[in-house]
Amino acid sequence: MPPSEPSDSLALLSVADTSQLPSVATDAVAVILRIPPEITAKIFRHCLPDKPSPPAIDIAPLLLGRICKEWRRVAWGLPELWSSLKIDKYVPLELVEAWLFRAGVTPLSIVIISDYSGEGWDITPYIAILQRHAPRWRDITFKRLACELMPQFFEAELHLPMLERLTISTIHEDDYSLGYCHAFRNARALRHLDITSASLDVAGPITIPWAQLTSFECSTFPLLPEHLLAILYHTPNLVKCKVIIDYRGESERLPDVPPLRFLTALGFSAFQSDADAMDVLLHLSLPALRSLDLSNIVSSGRKLVPHVQSFLYKQGCQLRELAIRIRGDNPREEDFLQLLETQPTLERFNLCEGSVDLHLAIFRRLHDDPSFLPRLVDLVGSPHLWPPEVITTTFPVMLETLADALAARWVAPQEFTQIRTCALSWSVNGSLTDLDKVIAEFRPRHEELMALGISIYVGR
Repeated sequence: MPPSEPSDSLALLSVADTSQLPSVATDAVAVILRIPPEITAKIFRHCLPDKPSPPAIDIAPLLLGRICKEWRRVAWGLPELWSSLKIDKYVPLELVEAWLFRAGVTPLSIVIISDYSGEGWDITPYIAILQRHAPRWRDITFKRLACELMPQFFEAELHLPMLERLTISTIHEDDYSLGYCHAFRNARALRHLDITSASLDVAGPITIPWAQLTSFECSTFPLLPEHLLAILYHTPNLVKCKVIIDYRGESERLPDVPPLRFLTALGFSAFQSDADAMDVLLHLSLPALRSLDLSNIVSSGRKLVPHVQSFLYKQGCQLRELAIRIRGDNPREEDFLQLLETQPTLERFNLCEGSVDLHLAIFRRLHDDPSFLPRLVDLVGSPHLWPPEVITTTFPVMLETLADALAARWVAPQEFTQIRTCALSWSVNGSLTDLDKVIAEFRPRHEELMALGISIYVGR
């Protein structure tokens, strides 16, 4: 369903259509309408959606212009209210023109979603309009853009002095190769790139000022290891990176990348369920790494844990955040605990899946040894309840041990931090009746922890 009727939206953008709006010059005017216009303008700025959204008559800024003539005048005179827009096939072309006109010279945040369903929506005139406002792009997103349209609109270099964030996802035809796109070559303010394209490579058809990027994401399309390392070689100023690797086990010897001295956050996924994809990280030097997200690598823990240990040992870094997924063969408990012992600065730890026994071992260590993860404040776990009998045997013990560990940390000496937030969820392969009974029996401990001030969630 469209976000609003086009005719209504166009009427609300019409300057002349004020006859049906009430005037504030009445005895019955609400107190809020007597606020000075400059204060009203400040309030209006806080009414906007958090991210670009389609025009709708029941949300700001269109809603603000429907209240009265005075509010409409204020809203029409605030260009920043019109600097954010999401465009899809339900948004009339004329509305886009009027909307961007209202934005004046303010920097723009735009999301345009191409309709690739073959229903006849022509995105061409919309991108043509946006190109006329290219000097004011600050945050631009092109979703589901057909490859054949890229050269049409982006072959020529654009003037993009304000562009800071660029997001592009392309749709590929089997018989179509992406042509050269130079539009973003000299976007000198560009810092964040989020791109989904089979043609992504530093030597590929999309020209990007790689050296100035501080954030790079390619989290929905896998990169070959050699392409990732080539990109990282040319992005020495990266602070955040999130990628998927397509490890095929047939690459030639991969080169080492010079130290990435500013990279603090790395999210790493593998296209295949194989911890061998971690090998690519052994060619990196990340001395400033503080956050490592491996929750999207689906692999046997007995293979993954040694890879992670080798990687962290080489980096010599001290993590503050670690997310890791364990599926298949669980690692030896002592090996996993040893991995965590090497990271005493961890503040947030997320163990995805993994056995109940593995979770139990960690919780016991937290209870028995205050020096184990002494800076931990946020704990997330999602034990795999298998085989089914663990629901009535090990699982209740694990919950009680967790409660004991959280309570003990809450009254620990001041040199150790308190675990303030904890979330525990799980996948179920056994009896829901048995599970509900265990949770009901745990409820008094849950309430006890809440009373201490711990924010805790336990549930499916």
